[in-house]
Amino acid sequence: MAAAPSIEFRDVRKSFRMRNRGDSLRDALPRLLRRMIGAPREEATRFTALDGVSFKVSRGEVLGIVGANGAGKSTTLRLVAGVYRPDAGEVVVRGRVAALIELSAGFHPDLSGRENIYLNGALLGMRRREMEALEGAIVAFAGIREHIDAPVRTYSSGMVVRLGFAVAAHVPSEILLVDEVLSVGDIEFRQQCLERMTRRRQEGVAVLFVSHNLKTVEQFCDRVLVIQGGRVIEDGPPRKSLAAYRSRVASMGNLRSVRETAAPQIRKGTGEVVIEAVAVDGGEGTPPGRVDKGGTLRVCGRLRPVSPVPAPLVAVSIHSS
Repeated sequence: MAAAPSIEFRDVRKSFRMRNRGDSLRDALPRLLRRMIGAPREEATRFTALDGVSFKVSRGEVLGIVGANGAGKSTTLRLVAGVYRPDAGEVVVRGRVAALIELSAGFHPDLSGRENIYLNGALLGMRRREMEALEGAIVAFAGIREHIDAPVRTYSSGMVVRLGFAVAAHVPSEILLVDEVLSVGDIEFRQQCLERMTRRRQEGVAVLFVSHNLKTVEQFCDRVLVIQGGRVIEDGPPRKSLAAYRSRVASMGNLRSVRETAAPQIRKGTGEVVIEAVAVDGGEGTPPGRVDKGGTLRVCGRLRPVSPVPAPLVAVSIHSS
C-alpha cells in the first residue's frame, strides 16, 4: 500500500481583507472627516491569494513553485506551515514542518545566535537535550562560529539566512519549506544548501522549494507547480512546466513581475483560543505591575479554548518601549 502524501491541498482558497491605511496627512484627513460626520467606514477590499489550488507532495519529493510576485507562492508555504488557515478547502500536512520562509522568522533579535537555535527548536517541539545534540552540526553548517554568541540584531541578512537554514535543515522533520530567502546567501552557501536538501530528500523528507532562479528549480526539483493569479496553471515535470512559464512571461511582453501585495500585518488569529486576561509582576512579594531590574519577571495569563487544540504552545515576546 502506497504511503499517504506528506502534503495535500484540496481546492484551497485564501483571501485577505485589504484597507488603504496610508500614513500621510493627506490619507488621514479623509478618514478623520468621515468619523466626524458619522459617515460609514471605508469598505475594505479583498485580495484573493489562492483560488481553488489542489496538489500533492509525496515523501522524498521536491516540488518547486514558480510564479510572479503576488501569485500566491509564499501564501502556499505559510498555509503548510500553519501560519495561515484556508478560507475554504483543506490543507493536509502529515509530519513535522521545518521552514525557512521569512528572513528573520523565529529569531529574537536580542538573543544570541546560539540562544535562537534553542528557541527555534522549542518552537518545533524539540527538547533541549535534542537540540544540544544538534548544536555543533548547526553552528558548523552556518559557518558563523565566531559570531554565534552575538545578538542576532548584529547579523547581516546573509548570516541570518545561514543560521535559519542550518536550523531548518538539521532538526528532525518530515517536511522542509524553503522560500526565496536563499537568494541572500553567496554561491558557495547556496550550493551547500542544495546538497543538504538533496540529502534530506533521500531521507524521505518532502521539500517545497520557491525560487525565481529557474535554472536551479529545473536542476533540483522533481516536479514544478506554476502559479498565476492564485491558480495552478501548470503542474508537471520541471522542463515542461518551466517552458510553459517562460512562454507565458514572454507573451506578456513584460518581464517585470506584478508588485507583491502584502497581507495585513495585524492578524486576529483563528479564534480557537481566547486570551481573557494577562498580568505581569515581579513574582511573590512585589506590587502588581512592578518589575525590578535584575529581578524575576512573572507573566500570568488566563486562556479559554473555544475548540480542542492539540499540543498547545504558548510564547511570550517582550520588547522595550
